Amino acid sequence: KQMKLGLVSPEDADSSSHLRELRVPEEEVRALRQDLQKALEDSERYKEKVRELEEKLAEREKGVGNPPPAEEYEAMKSSYCSAIENMNKEKAFLLEKYQEAQEEISQLKDTLKSQAAQEPGDDAGDMKEAMHRMI
Repeated sequence: KQMKLGLVSPEDADSSSHLRELRVPEEEVRALRQDLQKALEDSERYKEKVRELEEKLAEREKGVGNPPPAEEYEAMKSSYCSAIENMNKEKAFLLEKYQEAQEEISQLKDTLKSQAAQEPGDDAGDMKEAMHRMI
């Protein structure tokens, strides 16, 4: 009669706990499969990286083993030295032009000051203002 009333018997409790036990391993299996898949993907990436590094190493070893011929090396060295020398000449030329321009600016300031000192009145004030604006 207890069964007819819908009460749970110990057998029913065992079957539901058994279902829960089955679900837990099922979830664990899913998690393990995901972990395995991720590990396989990581492994593939590492293998690819190892291949790339091996190729780079082989290329570098080739490059180290075969330096350019002496004539080619000397030509490259001469070319670089020539380029550096030209840059230094251009730099010296520009520095000289800069110094000349600074001297010219200084002379123009002196000329402007002397003109401002010689001219009386409003023009002198205007000249002084112009000079200060230039400075």
